[in-house]
Amino acid sequence: MGWKIRLQKVGPGVFFALFGAVGLIVALQRPLDIKMSGGPVKEYGAGYEVSSATGQNSDVLEYVKALTTAERLGIGAHPVENDALLTAKPFVLTQARRLLVGEGRVIEQRRGKTPWFHLSDAKPELIAARFAELEPIYAVTQDGGFSVRLGQALEIAVYKALSRGGQVFLGGFSDLPAHDDSRLYKRIEPPRMLSGKTIEKGPLDYIVAQTGCAAGLEVKNYRTWLYPHSPEIRELLWKCSDIDAVPVLIARRIPFITFRLLNLSGGIVHQTYNQLYPAADAGLAQMVKQKNLLGYHDVRVGNEPDARLLKFLCTDLPRLKEAAKPEFMKYRDVHLAYGKGKIEYREWVREIFIGSGVWAERRGGEETDPSGYM
Repeated sequence: MGWKIRLQKVGPGVFFALFGAVGLIVALQRPLDIKMSGGPVKEYGAGYEVSSATGQNSDVLEYVKALTTAERLGIGAHPVENDALLTAKPFVLTQARRLLVGEGRVIEQRRGKTPWFHLSDAKPELIAARFAELEPIYAVTQDGGFSVRLGQALEIAVYKALSRGGQVFLGGFSDLPAHDDSRLYKRIEPPRMLSGKTIEKGPLDYIVAQTGCAAGLEVKNYRTWLYPHSPEIRELLWKCSDIDAVPVLIARRIPFITFRLLNLSGGIVHQTYNQLYPAADAGLAQMVKQKNLLGYHDVRVGNEPDARLLKFLCTDLPRLKEAAKPEFMKYRDVHLAYGKGKIEYREWVREIFIGSGVWAERRGGEETDPSGYM
């Protein structure tokens, strides 16, 4: 006896749903594997391919593979999507690199204090040619005189933004109209004493003191991502705790864990998403941005504040510092102890997470290992 199936009043959507279900099953059983060779990825090098490694850390390389595939296929063209890719945790990429070095697939070479990396099967003459091309450019970016002028570029942008906002602030530059940025400007440091309290460590970059709620600003025009265990974060917390000022960090890129810990404990962060180069070094800026050289894609020339920085300093900061002050004072002693090195990073993280309710109770180290929050 045979079976007959008769479909009545069935719309085309049903067939699309069935087709989608079959496609999903196939996709789950046989994930997409993209391999690219030759022309379409010329700027990355012919035959470039990211593959996963076997072993317990293979998820790290799968993460890298996903990021690379997204970049290759143009995912992230929208600003929101692009930012999501950029905020991928750099320490995951560092772990992937260490894994590849450990497996012998990537070789580390140190030239002075700087580590360089290349594929293990790269031809020696190609390696030598790349060193000859890249080292002179990188050396210029590390020159002491240039580094100080580089730092001033963002400091001046912040100064100009604060000047336009009508706030009472301390710190700045006295000779901006006198010459261009090929030479250092004269910086006026804010005082180390505020309302009878003294900063032991050294001056902040700026102090915003309007309405009686002070904020201490540190401005870092670094390529380095500033993690919460870095000396820059410790010093910011030490300085601001000494004078009961809300800590404010302005930097090119700030990882989520730094934002999370500071946000929970009364700190404020602002990412510029750009590294500012002095206008006098526009040629160098154009060079370091090239993908086939250093690839510093986010370099911007000049010391003028952009719309985001102006909004943050002129509109948002007055409100944010008032709201952050109670939380900062709650953790002020913990911040001071951490900044001065009297407690370790793990204990500082534990105090913030327990105090803010992220961890419900003290259990003598049974919480998630704080070293994972770096």
